[in-house]
Amino acid sequence: MKKGDITSEQNQELLNAALKYLQQGYSIVPAHNKQATIKWKEYQERQPTVNEVRQWFSDPKNDQLSLVCGRVSGGLVGIDFDHVEDEKLVGAAFDMSFEQLRATTWVVKSPHGYHVHFLCPEAESEIENISALPPQERKIPLQIELKVSKTLMISPPSKSEDGTPYENLSDPEKIAKISIQDLRKHIESWQLLQRNWQHIEKILQHYERGRRGKLSLAFAGFLRKYLGLSLEQAQAIFAFIFAYKQDEEAEARIGIVKHTYEIKPEDVAVDLWFKDAGAEELKKELFELLSNSEKDEKGNIKPIILLPGKNRPISQFAKELGQFYSDKKK
Repeated sequence: MKKGDITSEQNQELLNAALKYLQQGYSIVPAHNKQATIKWKEYQERQPTVNEVRQWFSDPKNDQLSLVCGRVSGGLVGIDFDHVEDEKLVGAAFDMSFEQLRATTWVVKSPHGYHVHFLCPEAESEIENISALPPQERKIPLQIELKVSKTLMISPPSKSEDGTPYENLSDPEKIAKISIQDLRKHIESWQLLQRNWQHIEKILQHYERGRRGKLSLAFAGFLRKYLGLSLEQAQAIFAFIFAYKQDEEAEARIGIVKHTYEIKPEDVAVDLWFKDAGAEELKKELFELLSNSEKDEKGNIKPIILLPGKNRPISQFAKELGQFYSDKKK
């Protein structure tokens, strides 16, 4: 769509939507090509008037509308899954199916991904915006941009430059509230998933009926013994896996993960567990990703760090952890 190539019917559609968003308590600014077409600093602090909105969308150059995230819009939080085509990834990022997410809060299909919206009035003063990597630098499919303060979220019924629409997949008026604690928890989980995506991607490829329990045991052992992740981190990763794969026995699998962290470190038999799961090829792929790990005199990969077990005091673990990082710097 070229500048000025907007019809009066589209103008009216944008105006009607903008007035409805305004009625819902959101601050709005007009846009073109995902950029505001006006100086919009004051609308980060106050919502526009009805007359201002009518004037903006009588101008054909304003062919998109955007919501201003943050306190001015009642604590609107926009989570942009840019260049994410797999809707199951979006749902699993919230530990649920995509259908459950749509039923929970306002979700939009954007031209290149998905927008998920929540209300969290405390977010603007507590959490910073998070920008996604540029498309050419992305090595994983789970790229998330978090908009909590004075940033723009292009919204339906806007269209992209090529005419692809932004579409509501659920009712904008049924937007859910999220606590600052839950939002922080999700952010930590997303960052954890991104850091460990290569390993998670491997397990997703092999996670199938008939051996899901045994794979959960083996992968939990791998996360503990070779990636040095805590039980809480492992649980967050498995929550994503279970949601993505729609594992109806997720609760039982979490019990397996917990058990893996309760036994003594020396009893975490990763090699045996992968063999028992018939997943030695998966084990090989996972270990190949640990190219920077230390190896013993036989060329075998050594554990990165052993987490504290039942009989291993936290103080002792902290001492060993400090020694581990000290050695790594030498």
